[in-house]
Amino acid sequence: MPPDTVRALALLVASMISIQFGASVAKGLFPVLGPEGTTTLRCGLAAVILLALQRPWRARPSRAALLAVALYGAALGSMNLLFYLGVARIPLGVAVALEFTGPLTLGAGDSVHETLESTLPQLNWGYRHVFDRLDRMADELRADRSLPKFAQAITLYHMIVEGTLAQPGQHYIEDFFNKEGSMPGFSEGMQHVSRDEQRHIGFGVKVLSEILPQSDECKAAVVELLREINKYSLGVFCPPGFDRSYSQCWGFELEDIYSFGLKLVRQRWKTIGFPMEEMPKDVWPLDHSLTADEVASRQIKLLLAGVTGAPCSHPDSSPEVQGLLFDLMARSANTRGAQNGPFTVQWRFTDASPWHMVVNNGSTRAVAGQSPDPDVTLSTDWGEWVSIAMNNANPLRSVAARRLRPKGSPRALNTFRKVFAPK
Repeated sequence: MPPDTVRALALLVASMISIQFGASVAKGLFPVLGPEGTTTLRCGLAAVILLALQRPWRARPSRAALLAVALYGAALGSMNLLFYLGVARIPLGVAVALEFTGPLTLGAGDSVHETLESTLPQLNWGYRHVFDRLDRMADELRADRSLPKFAQAITLYHMIVEGTLAQPGQHYIEDFFNKEGSMPGFSEGMQHVSRDEQRHIGFGVKVLSEILPQSDECKAAVVELLREINKYSLGVFCPPGFDRSYSQCWGFELEDIYSFGLKLVRQRWKTIGFPMEEMPKDVWPLDHSLTADEVASRQIKLLLAGVTGAPCSHPDSSPEVQGLLFDLMARSANTRGAQNGPFTVQWRFTDASPWHMVVNNGSTRAVAGQSPDPDVTLSTDWGEWVSIAMNNANPLRSVAARRLRPKGSPRALNTFRKVFAPK
């Protein structure tokens, strides 16, 4: 290592030791001098030492130089005062860690943009899609100031990003530190953040409760957004490699945070006057008679099976997982498309058990096994159908590539298109 580099590293290490030692000594002076008096003492002693070393009276500084020195001195004094005020309220170790977070974060890149770019590998599929949509929504709202677009923006930010994603995460972080009794300064900060988030969410509920009951156009706009974003928000809490230890180390299971979030979602949409069960069936294709815990358990099974969440080339095809997916499909089906009596669709998978669905005007049921007389038969593999049903893969491309082989009369195939119309 070059001598200049060694000297530079040695100076940096000495500087860090000096800063931490000085902060420790300073905190011991707080009972006598307080944070303000300690700041004055530190900056005053530093000024005396610099005067002795630099002897600035040997050269007459310009007015511009004096202004720069005054501004720099004010910045240093303010920085030290704010730091000591923080140290007086939270543990010294936490304060020092937070103090170094900024430089370390910016050190990940040569600019704020590069620093943010360096975090991208840590962001999962659901997170990227939700926050990419938030970026696009801001652009859309600037170009379209209509009430329906405003309702979509309020729904995306206040109801989904803050109410569905941020608040459940904050709840379990706060709960962990409250139980541990550690990091009281951090816990207090999280409480303030949560209180602020709750005000934002309350604002969103209030706005939507005033405009949705009076506007079918706004309702339709919100439904359109929920259809687009729900599958992505479901995947935000999916840990890397489906490793449950990511949540267990915080004292909760994935099912817990999904259940907590669903309870909030149900309650808020009911308060708004647009309950989940009154929305089109495909928006929330859930059994609304189930408890939040039961729904969360089902959702986690589909997520870990690779059926929902990020596209998976080899999703699990166990009977339980198949049953859960076909239940979602049955609840999403447009039964009005089968107005001429029962309409039966048979799925024959090359690598999984067959299933069929009977759609009648007003009811639908999915059943494992073969149907004796289906109107439409679809032959494919399980992964291909999951891609079509859950990830909006184009079925026409699958047909053209012979990965999906439909069989039925033209009329029956047209009925299928109406019943299972892409959203």
